[in-house]
Amino acid sequence: VSKDLAENIKVLNELHRDCMAKASSFEEEASSRGDELKALAEAKKVITDMTGGASKQTYDLAQEDSEDGDADADSVSFVQLRSKAKARARAKARSGNAGLHV
Repeated sequence: VSKDLAENIKVLNELHRDCMAKASSFEEEASSRGDELKALAEAKKVITDMTGGASKQTYDLAQEDSEDGDADADSVSFVQLRSKAKARARAKARSGNAGLHV
């Protein structure tokens, strides 16, 4: 009986050490996760501050008309801007080439 008791005490002590080691490891991991979450929150804040809240903006390629039916300067679409830029470049190229054909 005393032999079994000594063996049970030994197993209990080993189990206690294992349990304490795992508890310590868990606390370290939880603290580390907390630090990571803080760092991510800070990074998100920095990115938001650097981009001026651009993620809250909406971008659209389609032109929208104002209440009176006319297109506002602010509502010109990307496609229209690109088309105008290409037309200006072609006109400039033609005017530059016209001097060469004299």
